[in-house]
Amino acid sequence: MRHGWLSFAWLVLPLAMLLISCDHKDLYTQDYELLPVRVDFDYTDVEQTPKAMRVLFYPSNAAASPYKFDLSGEGGYVRIPAGNYQVLAYNVDTENVFEAFDDNYDNFTLTTQSYVVENNDEETDEEKGPSNSRSLFGSRVPKGRGEGDFLLYDAPEWTCVCRNTGFVVKSDAVIVTTRGEGGDDTGESAEEPAGDDPVQPTVERSLRLQASTAVCVVNLMVDGIEGVEFATMVRGTLSGIAAGKYVAAGTPSEEPGMVSFVGNVDRDEKLIRARFFVWDYAPADNGESRQYMNLYIWSNTGNYYMSADVTDVLQAASDTHVVDVTVRLKLELTIMEVDEGNSGFRPGVSEWNEEYSEIKI
Repeated sequence: MRHGWLSFAWLVLPLAMLLISCDHKDLYTQDYELLPVRVDFDYTDVEQTPKAMRVLFYPSNAAASPYKFDLSGEGGYVRIPAGNYQVLAYNVDTENVFEAFDDNYDNFTLTTQSYVVENNDEETDEEKGPSNSRSLFGSRVPKGRGEGDFLLYDAPEWTCVCRNTGFVVKSDAVIVTTRGEGGDDTGESAEEPAGDDPVQPTVERSLRLQASTAVCVVNLMVDGIEGVEFATMVRGTLSGIAAGKYVAAGTPSEEPGMVSFVGNVDRDEKLIRARFFVWDYAPADNGESRQYMNLYIWSNTGNYYMSADVTDVLQAASDTHVVDVTVRLKLELTIMEVDEGNSGFRPGVSEWNEEYSEIKI
């Protein structure tokens, strides 16, 4: 036993002497001072007041990740290091709006949930092949015009955004922000003299962001339908529309998509109405895609599919910077009432009447 302790001591002693003789250096990490900044939002130019906003501060060093904060719609305080920043913000009181490419100021994109078409139909011809509409509304519906290889996206909810291209945070300055052109804010700094008083006043840094609407409204009105009150369900898609929006530039993303919407029957006015948002009226992919409004109407005596090329209407709205457009379509169609004396027999309910394939605008 004694020999065992001696052997252990001879092993430990050299190691202990080696450690004692080492020249140790303290481990440390870079310590950045986090400075408080008050962030406020100006909703003068938008029609709603969000309940919550997300703010992203992008350092001038492009390789650095943005500082991201979730605030109430009334604003609040954040803490960031001194430096130069580009700032983006958008409301997060939504359910289907998502951010993409958030590591880059210029590429930061807002989009919605996309869906991969899953259809077991093996037919591949133009009219009967797998499509977004068939995946969304059932395998028997006709393929919507203009679908191509577009992904189906949820229509976005109302969204507003803010941007600031040059916000400066200094450790010894009061930051004063003024509203710039196009809804941007520009930061101006005023040096605060230190003086001889060892007790310095609190340095107040503030950023006021001007909100602007990030979506456009499509109001659809379809009249001329005799017996429209007998329609049981109305659904539709708009193809060739942008799948997202670049927040910094305020322009639609290049990727084209299609959005779905729900229509309602106005039995008093004998109209079909729909109202939904899109990111932009302008077609994606540099205007190479046509935009088609596809409408599906179900009834107890038959189903009807219609399509209209609305590219010119939406392009005109985009060119004039209108954000609320009404598309009024005239449709010559008669929906028959169910024969109460023979209500148990409804021929053709599962088939689609495509005779009225063009809608007059």
